[in-house]
Amino acid sequence: MLHWVAAFVLFGAFFLALPVLWDTDSYYHLAVARLYAFGGPAASVPWARFSLIGSGADKEWLFHLLLLPFAAIGDPAVGGRIALAVLNATLATIVALIAARALGNAGFAVPLWLWISAPLFFARVVRLRPELLALTILLLAAIVAAERRYIGFGLLAFAFTIGYTAFHVFAAMAVLWFAWSFYRTRQAETGLLIAPLAGVAAGLVLRPHPVANLKLWYVQNVVFFANMQWLDVGNEIAPPNLIRAVSVSALWIIALVAFIAIARRSRSSEVSDARAKSNLAYLTIAAAVFVVLFFRFGRMALYAFPLTSLAVVIAFGRRIRPRVAATIFGAATILALPIAFGTDKLQFIRSGTRDVSELDWNAFGRAVPRDAKIAARWSDADAYVFFAPQGRYLNVLDPTFMAVPYPRRYTAQRRLFEGTDPDLPRTAARVLDSDYIALDWTLASGELVHRLRSDPRLEVVYGGYNALFRVRPPKGVRFVTDWQPLAQGADPLAGYVDATVIAQRDCATLTHVEVIDHPERRVYEFTPWGRSALAIDGTVRASIPDSRRALLGFGSRVEVAFSAGSHHFDVRTCHDHGSAGFFLVDRTPGH
Repeated sequence: MLHWVAAFVLFGAFFLALPVLWDTDSYYHLAVARLYAFGGPAASVPWARFSLIGSGADKEWLFHLLLLPFAAIGDPAVGGRIALAVLNATLATIVALIAARALGNAGFAVPLWLWISAPLFFARVVRLRPELLALTILLLAAIVAAERRYIGFGLLAFAFTIGYTAFHVFAAMAVLWFAWSFYRTRQAETGLLIAPLAGVAAGLVLRPHPVANLKLWYVQNVVFFANMQWLDVGNEIAPPNLIRAVSVSALWIIALVAFIAIARRSRSSEVSDARAKSNLAYLTIAAAVFVVLFFRFGRMALYAFPLTSLAVVIAFGRRIRPRVAATIFGAATILALPIAFGTDKLQFIRSGTRDVSELDWNAFGRAVPRDAKIAARWSDADAYVFFAPQGRYLNVLDPTFMAVPYPRRYTAQRRLFEGTDPDLPRTAARVLDSDYIALDWTLASGELVHRLRSDPRLEVVYGGYNALFRVRPPKGVRFVTDWQPLAQGADPLAGYVDATVIAQRDCATLTHVEVIDHPERRVYEFTPWGRSALAIDGTVRASIPDSRRALLGFGSRVEVAFSAGSHHFDVRTCHDHGSAGFFLVDRTPGH
């Protein structure tokens, strides 16, 4: 108890000093917990219009229920920091108690060493995500399974299933532990298999929206891995940079090597009591599984580091003096401090940057109208649903949840936020059914930033580090969009003339007739995607031999004195990287 209180105070002081919660997912989970507080624990998430999340499925239902008091009382952003402190203190205390079984009081030094000397692990535990609950349950499950407490094992399986999406991981661990037990004793201890599988089955059924949750699980854990190469997933899914991983974790590795080396030179007996041996086997199996997974998915550092640490401590702890063990862990902790807080990620976690601020998110939230339909990246929307819950977004948490049920819309939003779609406002309104576009400027490409700033069909509603644009018909300019042989209906948001289909991987000529009521001088901007030329009444007025990617402001200015009557415009435009088209904007003052 004293260890938990001390850990909670230390973690609380650290997290309350943070300018932001690390990872936008943290805010999403708080937003869901707040939703449950006022809408009931079976409420459907209203923020994901084109996502499986909108079906009512909640793959981390228990985690959100546990967060409910932190999100519903007082400032939920502060509550989230306190929840992080509670989760970390609980996890650290469990690690300490397991280590103390082998090291005595010296085991209470293990959590501090682990949190400081393993930055890849620390970078995961500072995120308010359900993985923290999953790791806590998994550590407890290894102990109760080893001690044959079947009821507790089944209850933990139930909690894991309703608290974390990857229930199959728990089931797989149960199968491995059962197989190990059978191998060692040649007896089929069916409780090791029946209890956890029954708990998993109960967790799948006894929760809101069970069918929708199974579909969500299938999409995230099967379909995702078959399609992850073309999805806009985060870096945490990629394998870790092993050179960097070794360098930042050097003191963690050195401490383990020193611990093992000194223990092996000792004349003390190896692990002797049956309970310690059993715990060692179950933790070692879990550690081996997650170390292998870590080499494929960097996010598995959350599990690989603590499980490996505990396996080594239990395996060699009885052969080393507690004072020596405490010295090793204490020295490694002190020496690791500059490494841990010298990495870019942890510097950001501790002090933040000028580009990220809850003040900016709050100001953005106040600018969002009620029920505004907003096109935003799924990762940005994770924070927006917390600071602007009145908005209605496209998707949250995972790109797969939009890509599978709405592939056309998913492709459109990818092109939009990558900056390769020249017709942002029309795509947002007509394909994504959105009246607004929102994004974090600091994560946008230069091409996207230019398109947003230069398109007269977009109006800035809020222009902080997070920006909100309203889509509306252009003011002060006119897009020339009536071209043959394209059949385009009247659309006040029309702007870009897409000739990709009729160009058929080569070039195409499009024609427009401009009727002039009286003699006047007009000014046009001609901005094509690829190599193009504009002729008016048979005279070439602009010839662009290279790619301009339809970036308004980078085209040719064309000024023409017209007589009254009809005038013929011809554009010859060619394919470039799979696209062809152009903008012709009438920028004549007063038009």
